[in-house]
Amino acid sequence: MATMGPNSVARVVTFTPKPEKLEEALAEGAKFAKVVEDSEPGCLMYKVSKTKPLTGDGPEQIVMAMVFKDEAALKAHEESAHVQAYKADSKAADFLTAPPDARIITPAGGFTRA
Repeated sequence: MATMGPNSVARVVTFTPKPEKLEEALAEGAKFAKVVEDSEPGCLMYKVSKTKPLTGDGPEQIVMAMVFKDEAALKAHEESAHVQAYKADSKAADFLTAPPDARIITPAGGFTRA
């Protein structure tokens, strides 16, 4: 994760796609990340990853981890045309088994190596 400054805001969003839509959803996520990179200088990091359970069965998920310079950059992201278009796109629901789970991350310890 990008180094967090004193005003930085981190967010993680977890998506559970339908199994047959996983690869297509990952590709869409990568395209979306490129749009954010090109249009949001206040977004310091945007990573799209695929997860699977360490043990047992369970769905593969997509996790998008983001770090924004500050609250204003996060607000700009939320209000951006591309985020609004995603939220209005009924096709997104066809990819998922449930609504996305978005959370703010507040560091409570740990470290980052350079």
